[in-house]
Amino acid sequence: MHKKTLHMHKNILHMHKETLHMHNEILHMHKETLHMHKNVLHMHNETLHMHNEILHMHNETLHMHKNVLHMHNETLHMQKNILHQH
Repeated sequence: MHKKTLHMHKNILHMHKETLHMHNEILHMHKETLHMHKNVLHMHNETLHMHNEILHMHNETLHMHKNVLHMHNETLHMQKNILHQH
């Protein structure tokens, strides 16, 4: 009887050990998955940052074009006024 009980306890402990081992493996996989997600989010962040910089440059270029067109417009007005005077 006593021998049987010890054997059962040994089996239960063995199962607990296996369960803990599986839990450990699952936690390890979760850790790896979280690490990958973190890397992906980091890359997304960098991409968004680059897009933001590109849009900023486009905005500056458009602003410069607008200024150039404005100057052309003023020049044309001046030429028109000179022609009208003569």
